[in-house]
Formats: sequence, structure tokens, C-alpha cells
Amino acid sequence: MAVEDYFSGKQYEDSVCYTFWFVDIHRDGAPAEIHYIKHENTPSVRLSAMISCELSNLMMAGRCISTDRPTNSAIRVKASCMAMGEAVGTAAALAIKGHQIAADISIDALKEQLSAQGAIVPGICDGKPFSIPPRT
Repeated sequence: MAVEDYFSGKQYEDSVCYTFWFVDIHRDGAPAEIHYIKHENTPSVRLSAMISCELSNLMMAGRCISTDRPTNSAIRVKASCMAMGEAVGTAAALAIKGHQIAADISIDALKEQLSAQGAIVPGICDGKPFSIPPRT
């Protein structure tokens, strides 16, 4: 995931959870570099960023997902990590139940299950699909 997409609030087809934090890059001996999101679009995390590109049945959540450094500085907070953990745990359960590898599970089935568990899922509101209105 790239910072340009993070700041635009881009929603991917495989977005499974939201994240919300600002970019705050810390470097030894230098002041923090902070960039705030300046619009109402909430960034999301995509499942494909949490599946290993070399091992299609290995998933991860938190600081070790596939992002650039600025995006990683934003997604590393506890609330985002908890949402990612629920998403990959549920994805793993669906993969086992369906005798599939993680990369092959149905994104729609995953989103429906996450919503049924009470998660706030991109593309679903109160258990019903919705679309995000365009900015005017």
C-alpha cells in the first residue's frame, strides 16, 4: 500500500478494515515528520497487503504488512492492528473451512463474516452493502 492511496482514502475491492491515523515518521536525531489527512475519506487496509507474496497461505497483520514507510507509520497504531488481526484471523478460518489457501478466499464472504461479527467493514454498513459517495 502506498501513501498516495492512503491519503486519498482509496477503497480497494479487497479492503477489509479501516485505519485512521496520520503519518508520523520518527527518525533518530530529527523532529517527527507529521502529515494529517485533510478530507473526510477514511483510509482502508486491503487483504492482499496482508498476504505474503511468496507464501500464498501466510497472512500477517500490523507493522509487517506490505506498505511503504509513510503508510506503515500510520497503520501501526493499536486500533488498526486489531482490525487487521480480526480480518486475517477470520480469513484464516474461512480458508480452513473452505479447504482453500488464504489468497483464494472470497473477499465478499470475508466482508460478510466480518460484518456479522460486528466489525466496521469497507463497503458494508449495518450488514448491508453501501458505496462511498464521491466528494463534491
